[in-house]
Amino acid sequence: MPYRPAGDAGLIGPARTPGRAASRPPGPRSAATSVPATVDEYLAALPEEARAVLQQVRAAVLRGLPGATETIRHGMPAAVPGSRYGLHHAAWERHAALHPVPVLDGELEAEVAPHRSGEDPVHLPYRRPVPEDLVDRIAARRPDGAAAARSDDR
Repeated sequence: MPYRPAGDAGLIGPARTPGRAASRPPGPRSAATSVPATVDEYLAALPEEARAVLQQVRAAVLRGLPGATETIRHGMPAAVPGSRYGLHHAAWERHAALHPVPVLDGELEAEVAPHRSGEDPVHLPYRRPVPEDLVDRIAARRPDGAAAARSDDR
């Protein structure tokens, strides 16, 4: 699986056909399998820089969603609390991404805003330290904006 150079914006995975939208979500791919079966397979197929960042993001997401089930949804890792909608985290060319992240309340949104790209994704560039506490707090919020059940008093 080729990894496109940093100067080439886009997904990690096979090259896209110019002028066409990506037919598959971001993440590692192989000729034998179009979608990794597990989160560990997804991570194992990434370049080291992306894998290291996504492992930190994964740990923070799981701290924010205690008891969530890890799965591959839409070709990328997701943490799903119960049968509810979850939070995806994926590797892109220059950053890890969390999505969807709805507009949050007050101070939390002020912290998230500089990381937003477009309507609801949050980008975490590989060249910067992962704001693990922020990722944890993002994950602790349900899509409807209500706080997720947590075992601590955050």
